[in-house]
Amino acid sequence: MGALMEAVTMTYRELMQFLQSLPDAAVRLDDNVTVYDAGTDEFYGQVELLEAVDSDVLDDNHFYLAWEA
Repeated sequence: MGALMEAVTMTYRELMQFLQSLPDAAVRLDDNVTVYDAGTDEFYGQVELLEAVDSDVLDDNHFYLAWEA
């Protein structure tokens, strides 16, 4: 596997700009969202996009991805 970006904290805007900059973005944007867990060396394709409400950790309306390992 080759890294397209180094591991960094990024904003959703930066992620969107990166995805839109791919040479084949028109096709790649139809790929399923997949998350890789380096700790277990597993890929997860069942991903939910959620929005925080009354969280002790995240601000209200903060988006986050969730998957079940």
